[in-house]
Amino acid sequence: MRDHPGILKSLSAAGLSTINCVTDASWTAQGSSFEALRVARGQGPWSRGLVPTERLGEGAQYRDNPTVARLKGMPTTLSGVITRAQRSAGAGVFVEVDSRDDRVGVLIFHADARRAEYESGTRALEAALAKLGFERTTYHTLTSDAFGPDEAGADIWSLPVIGRRVLKFSVESDMELGILLYTESLRTSVFAEVVSGNKDWALGPLPTVELVEGAKHFSDREYCFEDVPEMLLGCAMTQNPCHCFDGLEIKICAYDEDVGVLIDHCWIEPPEGGHWAGEYVKNARALVKLLGDLGFTGPTLFEKMTSPSLDFPGVNLYRRPIKGKGSVTIRLEGDMEIQIVALPLSV
Repeated sequence: MRDHPGILKSLSAAGLSTINCVTDASWTAQGSSFEALRVARGQGPWSRGLVPTERLGEGAQYRDNPTVARLKGMPTTLSGVITRAQRSAGAGVFVEVDSRDDRVGVLIFHADARRAEYESGTRALEAALAKLGFERTTYHTLTSDAFGPDEAGADIWSLPVIGRRVLKFSVESDMELGILLYTESLRTSVFAEVVSGNKDWALGPLPTVELVEGAKHFSDREYCFEDVPEMLLGCAMTQNPCHCFDGLEIKICAYDEDVGVLIDHCWIEPPEGGHWAGEYVKNARALVKLLGDLGFTGPTLFEKMTSPSLDFPGVNLYRRPIKGKGSVTIRLEGDMEIQIVALPLSV
């Protein structure tokens, strides 16, 4: 990219946002030590020019060396791109983000921020971002395959840009970070992940959409909810496959929110003339028992809520508050239909 500077001009002319590691640090080097200035003028650990990016999502690679590192527990409500760096950042990394109507984000993992060798660089950058108007949001499930299972958690410092704005910040000492250009469809801490699946239910996070009137509620069917009650409007809802199976396990994580499970009423109390007999009723009632054992309360019956997938209206909500950071795993015993929703904390 350094050999073809015209490409950057072309991207800018096309109205596209770019993330660059720049050589000239005069705009931020005032007050720096001589050593920092020397490093800033070309000897930082990131290559100068346009920083490569990856599509934001589960498994996105954000670092190449000394070991490959990939995102885990990525909320499906976020979409966009994240930088893919050759190595961790350090003194001499000066970033220039030319944003065009994008949300700019800086990702810092909690596990990295706790490392003694990264602490000063992390705190200095956070202070600089706050001065620029960035705000911190914590994502409790977001982590990396570079960390252990008990080290999940990350902050994204974000700043929405309307129109065009060039943002500049620097790294003073060793640390890890990722830079994002992204959008967020809705805000929730609830994260549902398939931990035991099959050909239809792939392992990993379930897509999440906003539950509104006419929301499509299955990923492999075109059915949409009708007569959604006010209590559920605007909630985050999984958009998962239609049919469950014996052995399906879903781990649901949350932070200070209620986790809800929606089950069609006709699966639990089948009306005459329906086709919900035998195994379907057995499977639904087994899940209801499990939910009770796990501390879920309910049901709250929404009598009018329906979908073209149902012969009769009526959807039951079972919910459990999760105060602080916590999780619950549900296991299905056979075919039935469910959705998982996020609700305001009830206690």
